[in-house]
Amino acid sequence: MEFVQNRAARNAVMNGANSEAKSRPLSDFLPPGTNASALDLLTKMLMFKPENRISVEGCLEHPYLKELHAQMSEPVADTNFDGDFEKRGYAPGQTIPKEDLQDLMFQEMLQLRPLGEESMESMEFSVENLHVGEGDECKQEAESKISEEKDYEMKG
Repeated sequence: MEFVQNRAARNAVMNGANSEAKSRPLSDFLPPGTNASALDLLTKMLMFKPENRISVEGCLEHPYLKELHAQMSEPVADTNFDGDFEKRGYAPGQTIPKEDLQDLMFQEMLQLRPLGEESMESMEFSVENLHVGEGDECKQEAESKISEEKDYEMKG
């Protein structure tokens, strides 16, 4: 049970394992007539012990997903995915304050769709409504974009 790191969760699992309740098959929780192949894959994916679960490669090769599995080679990562790059400057597991998260989201939106003339006209945009702190890069960038738009409108 080492893989269950949270003590309360481990105790709950152990108490459940020691109860006299009978386990029920997964099919009891799904609609009648559920595809047997889908049920088999789901059962393999929901194994309690991580080492007993089907791998991603095994899932892709499972008969239920055979139509979705590409004929060509599918790359496999050498390492596990680590999304901590999204937390710029925050320790793993640390909660990002709401204002900083808003700032990060706005920065991302600006990269995906820079503020242009049509977007400026379609929304009433105010830097003060961004709810970000003074001196934030995001606020400075937004102010710069607004200034550029105003200069463009004056010249046009």
